[in-house]
Amino acid sequence: MTSAFRAALVTGASGPIGSAISRRLASAGMNVALHYRHNASSARALALELGASTTRPGLVVGADVAKPEQVEHMVDEVAAAFGDIDVLVCAAGVHKDALTVTSPVEDLDHLVDINLKGSYLCARAVLRRMVRRGSGRIVLVSSVAGLRGFSGQGAYSAAKAGLTGLTRTLAREYGGRGITVNCVAPGLIRDTPAERALSEKQRGRLLAHVPAGRAGTAAEVAGLVGFLCGPEADYVNGQVIAVDGGQTA
Repeated sequence: MTSAFRAALVTGASGPIGSAISRRLASAGMNVALHYRHNASSARALALELGASTTRPGLVVGADVAKPEQVEHMVDEVAAAFGDIDVLVCAAGVHKDALTVTSPVEDLDHLVDINLKGSYLCARAVLRRMVRRGSGRIVLVSSVAGLRGFSGQGAYSAAKAGLTGLTRTLAREYGGRGITVNCVAPGLIRDTPAERALSEKQRGRLLAHVPAGRAGTAAEVAGLVGFLCGPEADYVNGQVIAVDGGQTA
């Protein structure tokens, strides 16, 4: 796949899903800015990998996506380096399980800040540039936890569910300006922090509800994101698509 778009910003690029998405977009010929918050070494290693495999080394940018001034600075830095930002993928996220009545309010604040507010702020900052240019792609990364309830994930599910409303609202607001906004909702994905935290018993219980009978891969999530960021997806807008092996069917 070769994309008509030249420059992408991927938040959470130091994580397993964000890094797979970054590889996919770079392989399509895009210059990719690799965002991290804490894991600078992983982002830098990915940048070197992209340079070796695609001759397009990633631009490494650090920011707390819950802080508006840091988001604006990051977007300005990426736009200055690449000339503009054609594609935004918000894959930055945090995960924490706890029953609602025992979960500290601070956990809710943190989960909402990174998973929902961060996507809102990044989309807001990039949309101004996309509107002026009259084109763009935005993909938000949610979770099946945002599509259905899971015990022990009240705060996490609420934050991820908020991305559904944000996706559909932005699609309506900016769909007439050549911009599409879509959302992918991964299920159980191998080698993610959430998957690694599961006991064998918990994993088996989850997989019992997945018709595919297995966990997905970050590359499978990235494949869908790559499609949504490409020219073939011009008429796909405002959609929330699960990558979950049929778990939410």
